[in-house]
Amino acid sequence: MTRKEAQEAALRGEKITHRFFSIEEYITMKDGKFLDENEYVLDWDDFWVIRDSQRWQTDWEIYKL
Repeated sequence: MTRKEAQEAALRGEKITHRFFSIEEYITMKDGKFLDENEYVLDWDDFWVIRDSQRWQTDWEIYKL
């Protein structure tokens, strides 16, 4: 999926991963907080600004346990 689709899915509470993430790594939104797999609170804007280059525009997917 695209970056925009991944953002929308994360906002819905889906666990999202990317081909550059490790096998256990994902992001999600839970109880109004943007979290990683360890439930570390992330800053939404900072997370996406860092991943604004072309290589982060595709290759997102729903995390599978």
